Amino acid sequence: SDMLSGLALHIAYDGQWERGLKMLDKARNLNPLHPGWFWFPYSLNAYRQQHYDEALRYAKQINMPGFYWDHVFLAMIYGQLGNAQEAKKHTNQMLMLCPALAYDAENIIATIVLDPGLVKHCVEGLVKAGLKISTN
Repeated sequence: SDMLSGLALHIAYDGQWERGLKMLDKARNLNPLHPGWFWFPYSLNAYRQQHYDEALRYAKQINMPGFYWDHVFLAMIYGQLGNAQEAKKHTNQMLMLCPALAYDAENIIATIVLDPGLVKHCVEGLVKAGLKISTN
């Protein structure tokens, strides 16, 4: 299930969302005790469609508080939802775990998100969450 889910994640992030998520469904069925990172593509797919409540529901299932991507997702979603308190909390956590996001968020997000429009949408959510992107 781990190999299938890893491939599925890359296929989804490559823009083949339906195919990738179907593969992830299969991987989750093979391993009902799958790790939280299986939920990242589901959350990002809902986010890209601007279904922020659904994106949040998936993001909450990731539950990897020591991994900065968990907080990136939660911050950008809460930012889009206008929940300033939760957005700020996750922005602070994300910056503590990955300080480079303060000046290189777009390039860091582009390491997993291949669609430039979706990268900009993610950064927009982080800015709404209170991220102040410096150029230094």
